Amino acid sequence: MHSRRFLSTIASVCLAFPSAMSQEVTANVETDATVAVALGWDNQDEAYPALFEIGVTARLSSILDNGSEVGTRFTLRGSQDNPSRVSGGGQLTNLGRSSIPGIHTDVRFSDGEFSTVGPRARIETAYMYIDGGYGELSVGRDIGIVARFHEGAKSIFSHARDSDSLLDPSGLSIIRSRLDWSGNSAKISYTTPRLIGIRVGLSYTPSTEADGLDRSISRSIGEEMSDTWEGGFNYLYTVRQNGSRVRVAFGYASSRIAETLANYATSIDGWSGGARFEGNRTSLGFSFTSADEGRLQNVIGSNRNDRSEVWTAGIEHRAYGNNFSASFSNLERGSDNLSSTSWSAGIRREVTTGFFIGGGVQSRRIEFVDEELSGFGGILELSQKW
Repeated sequence: MHSRRFLSTIASVCLAFPSAMSQEVTANVETDATVAVALGWDNQDEAYPALFEIGVTARLSSILDNGSEVGTRFTLRGSQDNPSRVSGGGQLTNLGRSSIPGIHTDVRFSDGEFSTVGPRARIETAYMYIDGGYGELSVGRDIGIVARFHEGAKSIFSHARDSDSLLDPSGLSIIRSRLDWSGNSAKISYTTPRLIGIRVGLSYTPSTEADGLDRSISRSIGEEMSDTWEGGFNYLYTVRQNGSRVRVAFGYASSRIAETLANYATSIDGWSGGARFEGNRTSLGFSFTSADEGRLQNVIGSNRNDRSEVWTAGIEHRAYGNNFSASFSNLERGSDNLSSTSWSAGIRREVTTGFFIGGGVQSRRIEFVDEELSGFGGILELSQKW
């Protein structure tokens, strides 16, 4: 019922927008392609030699008579991720232990076989927005406010990164620093104008129905979540003398889980915070996330709250036309003694207009009770933007 009413609202807004637009419409289409290649990884059971992603984003916008901007955005993405991963979750079978997935760390640990996944394509964003003096209102498929406002470390690897990886050649990336339970499900979001450097936002997602490339709650736990609320703020301060910037973000989210899922609680919450300092050549970033995994204590056999804590840190430096970075991520889930660490270091350069080559080394480790998986090797990432 909630989804039906929500979709009706979307349809009404979509029909109303074109009539309010001026005659001038600006159109923009962007395309990008990325290939991530694993080089010399010592964990051959999980590593995958080459993965790819291709995306096309189209935008239409127009300025109304009152100065507000009205527009739409549409993104289609296709990728071949590690065959053992589905929507950023998937299964790990080499630890010899079983565990149902959590909400935030949505990886299933199993000692059995699993079905591999081939190339997939999804509509990742499809929304309409109006941005004016009172802020921005958007309706449709997009990520929520907490993920949009997220600040933290950045890596020269745009896809095969330490946390929130979009492509995972290692097969061992399970760390999420972004609090993004709703993924690209249909939602309504509002953000205020940036006043004295501060911007505040709120999102509401009736149902986490989307089966996205990197996030799919229903695929992970077998059912959709409902009434996901997200709120947050983002602060930006610019030093006029040298142009350096300070960015700070904080977000909170809550959601309800269907009562038919007997292994999970009926409600969860989480929060995240981060900061980023951008100098002329050197930038620093860090973030911390505390998120409920939602599994009941009697199911996981623990008397501790089923909660994950994730922190990240990183440094970037620009010199001689190159970008250098080093980053570190860590996950701790005390309820069932799961931990994971990941670090990487590399260099990236724009060879020709829109074509980037990045390369470096990565290390990943997963510990689950008394079992361990680890891998170390090189990553080559090629990306082209048109």
